[in-house]
Amino acid sequence: MKIHDHPASASKSSPTSAQPFLQPEAADINWFNALLKAPATSTSYPPAPETHFAQPLTRRSALLQDLSNTAARALQKVSASTDPMDMLKSTRAMSAFHLETVLSAKMISKTSQAIEKLTNLS
Repeated sequence: MKIHDHPASASKSSPTSAQPFLQPEAADINWFNALLKAPATSTSYPPAPETHFAQPLTRRSALLQDLSNTAARALQKVSASTDPMDMLKSTRAMSAFHLETVLSAKMISKTSQAIEKLTNLS
């Protein structure tokens, strides 16, 4: 494909042709070059459905493990102490662990009931 320069277009000057050519800022050049040379990031795919459901269970399990460890440490401390505040702290820790365990069991039970009802609908 050939491009021909028409005489009419040569006589007209564009609004930008009157201005001298300005060099871009060095910071802009460096930023642009850094983006061009940056390593290509891998495409992230959405997590598999089994990991999507496992994440809350993993977090819940970690919470229960932390509460269990806290209760165990509190019981060890109160067994070697005569301070009534240590007894109170250990009771609170065991109570928190018990309540979270009961709540987790109820959530799992209700979830399994809901899945069972959904599968019986078909």
